[in-house]
Amino acid sequence: MAFLIKMAELQKSLSHTLKIVEEAKGLLKKEGIGQNQLDKMLTKIPKDIQQSAEEISKYLKDKQSKIEEVEFLTEAFRLEYGIILNCQKYSVLIENKKVASHFAQFGHKEKKHANELMKIIYKMGGTPEYIFKEEKPTEGLKKEDVMSVIINAEKKILSFYEEGLIKFRDAEFAWLIGNLKLEEIKNLEVLEKINEEFKEKEICLRSDPDFKWVDPLMGEPGDRAWIDG
Repeated sequence: MAFLIKMAELQKSLSHTLKIVEEAKGLLKKEGIGQNQLDKMLTKIPKDIQQSAEEISKYLKDKQSKIEEVEFLTEAFRLEYGIILNCQKYSVLIENKKVASHFAQFGHKEKKHANELMKIIYKMGGTPEYIFKEEKPTEGLKKEDVMSVIINAEKKILSFYEEGLIKFRDAEFAWLIGNLKLEEIKNLEVLEKINEEFKEKEICLRSDPDFKWVDPLMGEPGDRAWIDG
């Protein structure tokens, strides 16, 4: 399976290379660089690459479903880990220790879930991706937003697995998705219970109003009127 994933990556790279070659040919013509040798070279490259790309495409066609399965689990891992990061963030920002511990425990449970997903992805030849949008944790954060962010994220994952059950027809993979979906249903029930407790308690969120983000490359303190003024 790892070989299939690598071949799919190679196909994408070849397609990207073809695009760059065409852009280079256009610039060569536009800027009037009178070098026939360069033009011949750029004309020859696509022929060789195109042939290889087509052969790889034919090879991967019958195996595309396995590649899509890995891509599906990789996206599921990304969604799962997004919840983990939010739970860690809120467990630090919430001053009520009991409520904060709920987030820490839930995040720990989700981390185990994500680790299992990671093992499956590696076993199938894929590579989990850690790509997340970075946000300032205290910016515009309100008590009522905390639970809605995590619950909505959990519902999104649940919906993602439901879509997977419709899309993938392989019995073994469908069974795997079904089990993941059941886990998310249980997680959602836990979050709903936490939400009820959250509503009933006085919750204080830590924030640092004096915090200023400073780029160390923007000069020395005192020389930065746009920051220090």
